[in-house]
Amino acid sequence: MKTITKNTTYLMFAYIVQKILTFLYFIFVARMIGDVNLGKYVFALSFAIIFSVFIDLGLNQVLIKEVAKCKEKIIAYLSNIFIFKVLVGIVCFLIMVLIINLSNYSLETKILVYWAGGTMILDSLNSTFYSVWRGLQNLKYEAIGIILYQGIVVLFGSMVLILRLPIYALILALILGGLVNFLFVLITLRKKALIVPKIILFNKKIIFFLLKITIPFALSLIFARILSCLDVVLLKILADDRSVGIYSVAFKLVSALQFIPTTFVAALYPAFSNYFVFSKEKLIFIFEKAFVYLIFIVLPILIIVIILADKIILGIFGSEFIDSIFALKILIISLFFIFLSSVNNSFLTACNKQIINTITMGIGMGLSIILNLIFIPLYSYVGVAFVAVAVSFMIFCVTLFWVNKVFLEFTESIWRRREFIKKILKSVFAVTMMGLLIFCLKSIVLWFVLIFVGLIFYVGILFLIKGFTLSEAKSILEKIKN
Repeated sequence: MKTITKNTTYLMFAYIVQKILTFLYFIFVARMIGDVNLGKYVFALSFAIIFSVFIDLGLNQVLIKEVAKCKEKIIAYLSNIFIFKVLVGIVCFLIMVLIINLSNYSLETKILVYWAGGTMILDSLNSTFYSVWRGLQNLKYEAIGIILYQGIVVLFGSMVLILRLPIYALILALILGGLVNFLFVLITLRKKALIVPKIILFNKKIIFFLLKITIPFALSLIFARILSCLDVVLLKILADDRSVGIYSVAFKLVSALQFIPTTFVAALYPAFSNYFVFSKEKLIFIFEKAFVYLIFIVLPILIIVIILADKIILGIFGSEFIDSIFALKILIISLFFIFLSSVNNSFLTACNKQIINTITMGIGMGLSIILNLIFIPLYSYVGVAFVAVAVSFMIFCVTLFWVNKVFLEFTESIWRRREFIKKILKSVFAVTMMGLLIFCLKSIVLWFVLIFVGLIFYVGILFLIKGFTLSEAKSILEKIKN
């Protein structure tokens, strides 16, 4: 238990630092290079990320699992996955270069994509090495690597921006960070764990064995990765660079908040898995509380961003991104469904219904492609934002339907539980009062001060109407801790 706590602390701290640095760096990049160049930069990275999924194929998850089970085979598995990824990475890079050269994009965009391909291979190899450390239940080095990588990217990238170098030099910052991270994890594995990949250990039977195991992980990873990046690529193809830049600013603000449900679910999943085996009653209790608490968290974020979207965009990114305001107002709605879908997905996985999540993600990917092909030519980046909301809503509805089916196996329908519905209604009331306050004070109070005031007011209302109590918070935290 002590090891798990230390690992969680290391990684959580690293992710928080990474998120803060990444977001601040993105703001700096956006303000320095403008909407058109930002569109080119984001497109190149998104284009490479789509190809990177065919290098990973879920092999990292399998490596973690196999390392934890049989430490004697670490070097053999690592060597084979490393060689496989290098070979597949080269093939993917060549295909990517061929596709981008068959297009009529500018030379600058093509160079950006070439360099982004390099980061794609480096990131994949680094994640493989860190998977070994995860299998060995030591996340300290990964935490250091995350901060080291992000620090180098921010430092070198900021120099590129200050010196007004070509924008493809920003990708070089990512490559430099990736190379340092690669050397760091390679050295730590060699010195601390005595593990080094060996080319002579390449064995086709081992690769086929690992690929066979990885199929469920691969499908889920492919669907999720394509779903997260394809909208930007389609927007570039069907619209222009400026549209990508405008949309990316709104998307970055929304995605920056997604670490909240990710962190929340990371703490919940072990409890879900444990209670599924030993106590269905506690499983239902934890799910209900988690669902309600995520609503408590996401509703004020939703209302604050919708009301203050203009102040937030202009205050952070400047007037050049004024068109991002409307896109943000639409896109932030998807955050509500993303928050709640995260707990649904975790619950279903713990109940051995992870195939539902994979199928739902696949349907979401297909729906996203079809709708974007229809709405991007009509509404550009606004169409992409609407599609993102529609797809996230679909995923939420499907996963909630299956959660309700699991509920019916154990107890009554989720929607017949009076206390559950009552809590949600109280949260809606409290956030409505908060919204009215923010709307009235919007023109006379600084927006970042108003966010703080609004949140305090919201929490105060919740306590007054007993939508949330200290005893409930202590109870759910104790259950998760156990």
